Amino acid sequence: MIIQKQSLSSSNLMSYGNRLFITLTCVFTGTSISLTVMIWFGQTALWIVTVVICGFLTACLLASAFLEIRTQTNNVCGVITVQEVVARQGDGQNYPESFKDQLHAGTEFDLLERQPGWLHIRLSDNSDGWIPDNSADFI
Repeated sequence: MIIQKQSLSSSNLMSYGNRLFITLTCVFTGTSISLTVMIWFGQTALWIVTVVICGFLTACLLASAFLEIRTQTNNVCGVITVQEVVARQGDGQNYPESFKDQLHAGTEFDLLERQPGWLHIRLSDNSDGWIPDNSADFI
């Protein structure tokens, strides 16, 4: 099971799905009411501006949703689960070691790339290396 890493920010106070639903509902309602009033009472400048603003907000919200989904799917983190593991500079045993010391159990990382049998990871200090995929789990 892979759980996405999330930063603590005001955007995480409400779930992403709820924020998107409420916002799109409000924008859709505003657009619908504005268009209805325009049809019944004629096209006045106020209602045209309201529809344009609602349309612009809808476009911005959809772009924001797309970017957030894209960011969340690319941000996978994990933890070393074996006692010690040697990080390598490539995805094979023949590559030199990335660090002087071995990585220890409990070390957290962000996943950069996955190859058969290997994980390319980035540590909290922005250093990176390759470890065998059986030496870690995703959190």
